[in-house]
Amino acid sequence: MRDWPTDDPEIVAAIVAGDRAGLAAAYDRYATALHTYCRTLLAEPADAADAVQDTFVVAASKLAGLREPDRLRPWLYAVARNECHRRLRARGRTADLDEAGEVTDASADVGGAAERGELRDLVRSAIAGLNPGEQEVIELSLRHELDGADLAGALGVPLNQAHALASRARGQLERSLGALLVARTGRESCPELDALLAGWDGRLTILLRKRVSRHIERCEVCDDRKRRELSPAMLLSALPVFMLPPGLRHQVLQLVSDATPDAVSYRESVARRAEPFGGSGFPVPIFAIARVRPRGRTVAYAAAAARRLAARLQRHGTVGLSSFYLDPVELPRAVQEAELVLDVLRQSDAPIAEDIGTGTYRLLFRVLASHPEEVRSFYQDTVAPIVSYDDQYGTDLAGTLEAYLEQNCNMNATAAAIYAHRHTVAYRLERVRELTGLDPMLSEDRERLGLGLKAYRIIAPRLPK
Repeated sequence: MRDWPTDDPEIVAAIVAGDRAGLAAAYDRYATALHTYCRTLLAEPADAADAVQDTFVVAASKLAGLREPDRLRPWLYAVARNECHRRLRARGRTADLDEAGEVTDASADVGGAAERGELRDLVRSAIAGLNPGEQEVIELSLRHELDGADLAGALGVPLNQAHALASRARGQLERSLGALLVARTGRESCPELDALLAGWDGRLTILLRKRVSRHIERCEVCDDRKRRELSPAMLLSALPVFMLPPGLRHQVLQLVSDATPDAVSYRESVARRAEPFGGSGFPVPIFAIARVRPRGRTVAYAAAAARRLAARLQRHGTVGLSSFYLDPVELPRAVQEAELVLDVLRQSDAPIAEDIGTGTYRLLFRVLASHPEEVRSFYQDTVAPIVSYDDQYGTDLAGTLEAYLEQNCNMNATAAAIYAHRHTVAYRLERVRELTGLDPMLSEDRERLGLGLKAYRIIAPRLPK
């Protein structure tokens, strides 16, 4: 009787030879981890179970093409990832960890159920601040410990891109976790942090997270606390481990060996759907974790073509252009962004049509499309006081500030541009400082004021009159 395969090359050889023991060994070794990964991508437990099942169905028919049999583990993750994203496209939603029944590995206990629950909430809040691609990279690289070539294989990207994605995602997670940890535990030790978080409702918005992160960078007390308490890998261990459905192992092994016409037809359908596979034997990803940066000429050509088309259409009405999106799945976001631009151009009294497509505005429109409350919050924190003052007293502090920034902070040039005396400009800028708490004479404050003015220009049509 053939010995039970014990390492990945032996398992692959057994599966390719049609030995049921090979597939059973692969299932026993990797099914639990693959199922946990699928559950973090898919909302429905049944979908995750089906994705795991079909991953092993694909393995039974396609593993012969794997050039390096010792890379079975990342190959299975790559197949499972495609199976999940194929289902996501069909259903149009992702998983929420709170939706699923779960059992947490006892080894992940870091101080009892209550403390573990707090850690889960902490990690979930931090991960929620990452984009979907970063969330998936964090899942694969930290919880599932895929790195280097294995991470690249699972994601279907070049090795250097996998390194960059992992580094960026971990950095984002560490910043989010650090800000959350310090915000929740460090107020008693740092009066400045306590003042910064006055009235905080416990929800760390993007803007507040950035403020806390900047505070941590310049505060020795909070930076030390962050270094002591922050361990993303340890905190990720508090996330749930999902139980495999009872009977799934038997179902998988029975399906791949069933000779009935229905079973054979199903296996052939799953195998065809899993194609194509690359030269290394890994499946070609159906969903790119991060789009490859297009060459500058490609972006410039697309932007120029869009502007030419807009110029022709302007004879018939106002035209709104979004920023450049390469991935077709981002079409809804591009349409939403273009509609926001169009809304501003239609309703604004300011002549902003010429510069509305510049880099800073593109950034603001992207944020407005995805997190409108953040743009409004930034406006409220910067130039809203002077806009309200102008409305109440009929002054033009906002216009003076804008002219001052446009004239490269030259007081005489600003006075000439707005037909006012130099001392009048100085007085108005002092009022800006008093009302906003931001000094137009300081470079960092000027940047915030300038961005605040741009935010005002794009949300002005939606502000109450």
